[in-house]
Amino acid sequence: LKQVRTGEGPSYEELVESEGRPRLRGLLDRLQTENLLEAAVVHGYFPCVSKGDDLIILDEQGIERTRFTFPRQRRGRRLCLADFFRPEESGERDVV
Repeated sequence: LKQVRTGEGPSYEELVESEGRPRLRGLLDRLQTENLLEAAVVHGYFPCVSKGDDLIILDEQGIERTRFTFPRQRRGRRLCLADFFRPEESGERDVV
C-alpha cells in the first residue's frame, strides 16, 4: 500500500483500513477454507553463529545442523539479520 506522493487522497492509515485489512482478512479466510496452510511452530533456544549472510544453527556438539541465508539491505548500512549474532570467527556461540 502506498500513499499518493502528491499528498492528495487517503492517508496510509486510511488505506490500511479500507484496502489492507480487507485483503488480509480475505487471504486468511481463503487459507483456512481451502486448507492451503497448516501452521505449526517449533520454539526453543538454539546455539548459533553467523558467517556472512548466513545464520548457522548448531547442535549440542557445535556441528552445523542447518543454516538460514538472509537478504542484505540494498542501501544504508547494508545490514542483514545474521549481523546481529556472534560471528563464527569469534570462537563464541550465540543463541537464537
